[in-house]
Amino acid sequence: IASTSLNLFESLPTELVILIVERVASYSLEDLVSVKLCSRFLNEVCNERSIYQKVTLVSFPTEPTWTMNQHVVSFMNICIASENLEAL
Repeated sequence: IASTSLNLFESLPTELVILIVERVASYSLEDLVSVKLCSRFLNEVCNERSIYQKVTLVSFPTEPTWTMNQHVVSFMNICIASENLEAL
């Protein structure tokens, strides 16, 4: 059933899938990560600028130790470049 669901997403217009993923990202960073891990197609969709612009950073760590993780720094830089209001 899971592969059928993924095929369904791939059969939808990409713009619609982007809108759906934007909504997911605006509610939960953890759920966005889960979506990215579902398939190559969804992983590519999750790399759209508009996704980074809308992703919520509420659950993002506030302690300065995250600056030592290059993946996290890269993620934040993409959010800033995408004009994510929570990152600015």
